[in-house]
Amino acid sequence: MRQMQSWRLGPGISTTTQPGSTSEVIRALSDIGAWVIHMKYIHCVPESCADEKGWGSAWKFNQYCAASQGLWVVQETGRRFVNETADNTTRTNAVLGVISAGEHCLAVADARAAAHPRSALFKKSDVEALVQRGFVLKYATLSELASDLGVPLIPLQDEISRINETLAANDPDDYLGRVLSPTNELIGEGPWYACRFAAKVQLCGGGVAIDSQSRVLSVTDDAPVPGLFAAGEITGGLNGEARLSSCGLIDALTVGRIAGRNAAAA
Repeated sequence: MRQMQSWRLGPGISTTTQPGSTSEVIRALSDIGAWVIHMKYIHCVPESCADEKGWGSAWKFNQYCAASQGLWVVQETGRRFVNETADNTTRTNAVLGVISAGEHCLAVADARAAAHPRSALFKKSDVEALVQRGFVLKYATLSELASDLGVPLIPLQDEISRINETLAANDPDDYLGRVLSPTNELIGEGPWYACRFAAKVQLCGGGVAIDSQSRVLSVTDDAPVPGLFAAGEITGGLNGEARLSSCGLIDALTVGRIAGRNAAAA
């Protein structure tokens, strides 16, 4: 179902949701004539650990350590491929591009980045816990990291040097557009950390069309289908191309309440 909406979301792309979150309800609603809209708006998490089930927790290293103070590279080339702190859509498209080419994404950070992640809720002890669980790999030197993971060392060193030159020049933007914080330190202190990551489907913005009373609308005449109400991610038309992260609970608490009241009164 999702690959019919976006060819890049094939069987090799995992998901952060529970295994029962499939398309049979959408198919059933379509079968009785409900409008189905916005199905192509499928949103992904671009930095999930490729070796961890679901959303997991290693994405925090990829985001709070590597993206802000390290670098994301293609494992097979050692080259950066995207602004690591760009918007979600830009990063997702870049990661899917790497995967579509049959290559892999790797998040890399040094000891300084691991010592002070850019999060009040994620600390160095959490990084080490991920190392113990095997999702983040730890190496004494950059050359050991490159050798073990098959990353070309010279291009990887070159990318790190370019970032360090930008930091040394007090330039706030690096060549891929990442805004560097004044508190960023030069990259180069071991031990080194790495995590293989991939984009995973998080939510689907499309679904059945509803009106202001949460009544499902018919595809034949746009009128409400008698006795049928919907709310939440099964619906389309509320969020458009991208859902703001704060809107999921609002959807549940408002539209869900409207749908529940009207269904109970029907």
